Amino acid sequence: MRKMLFTLFVCLLPLTTIAQTIDEILQKHFQAINQEKLTSVTALQAKGKLTQMGQQMPFKMTQQRPMNFRLDITFQGLTLIQAYDGTTGWSVNPFMGEEEAQEIPAEQSKNLKVQADIDGALYNWKDKNYTAELLPAEKVEGIETFVILLKDPDNDEYKIFIDAETSLIIKQTYKIETPQGPMTMEIYPSDYRDVEGMKIAFSIEAKADGQSVYTMKYDSVELDPKLDGSYFAMPK
Repeated sequence: MRKMLFTLFVCLLPLTTIAQTIDEILQKHFQAINQEKLTSVTALQAKGKLTQMGQQMPFKMTQQRPMNFRLDITFQGLTLIQAYDGTTGWSVNPFMGEEEAQEIPAEQSKNLKVQADIDGALYNWKDKNYTAELLPAEKVEGIETFVILLKDPDNDEYKIFIDAETSLIIKQTYKIETPQGPMTMEIYPSDYRDVEGMKIAFSIEAKADGQSVYTMKYDSVELDPKLDGSYFAMPK
């Protein structure tokens, strides 16, 4: 009988140690990336190269509190800009013949708004009126992950996959609307490096319905760069 009870306890032990709440998972995640340090940062600016369809293009991506975002991509002497000024999304796309800034409709600028959140959507998710649900664990390229389903106030869904061992995000998915219909985007952050005590992904691959769309590789990340007051504002 003692042997049976011991065997039963050993069999159950992995299940009880693996079972964790969302709060416990997120606490480990925030510790892994040093969220406390991140909350003291006013702005982040990453520079590197974006590769799409065999073409390599330099980019500069900037986030600033409270909710500002701007991405500049240069190719053949022309620069595409996508930005969010805390309220409105706007773009300049010379590749589509748009030489002047154009406002982006609110529905289409949701992704820019998400990227403008320097802390990430998971931090203080309740205060942002999100809901969160822990889904069954999944493997991502052989790596065991915790899966959190996050819903924003508009009921848009984001699935976030957190490496069960490192507590770092290794995949995110969300849906976007395109002229061809809804499409699932998959984002794969990797190559995490130390930046003044924080863990930041220096490589990001984006896929659409499983097909690779682009890869962004950072060369550098600068904390609290000096920015002009109108840097995120749409030019008049």
